[in-house]
Amino acid sequence: MKAIIYARCATTTWGKTNSVDSQIKKCLVFAHDNNYEIDETGDIYTDVGVSGSNLNRPGFRSMMGRISKDTRVKIIIVRDISRISRNLGCYVEFKHLLEKSGKKFISASEPHINDDNPASRLMENLMVSFAEFQDKRIKKKRRKPRCN
Repeated sequence: MKAIIYARCATTTWGKTNSVDSQIKKCLVFAHDNNYEIDETGDIYTDVGVSGSNLNRPGFRSMMGRISKDTRVKIIIVRDISRISRNLGCYVEFKHLLEKSGKKFISASEPHINDDNPASRLMENLMVSFAEFQDKRIKKKRRKPRCN
């Protein structure tokens, strides 16, 4: 089954374990282990230095354009759900677009949300809500004046 990978990192210095490269590696291993077909030269979409608080990202828009036209692509693989969005409203919009086009989304590190049942949907929405909470906390910390 044809799949594509999406990776996003809000900063260029987030660390080796969370870098776009490490996300891609995890997704490639997942794809290989689950017999998904990935072309490493054309099936990987990335955004670096871009927040996940909205869907207006160049790599994300390019990926969504592709899945709306390419009938061979059935699956989007990400390392974790927060790579898609850290905003519940945007995430719901993303999921609606996927369902409308008959595509699926899979998290390589969160298999419990990959099932299409009520409990998985609840967990999925909770995880995006926590990601949104964390994003807002981080932004609030950055705004606080620092003591010398």
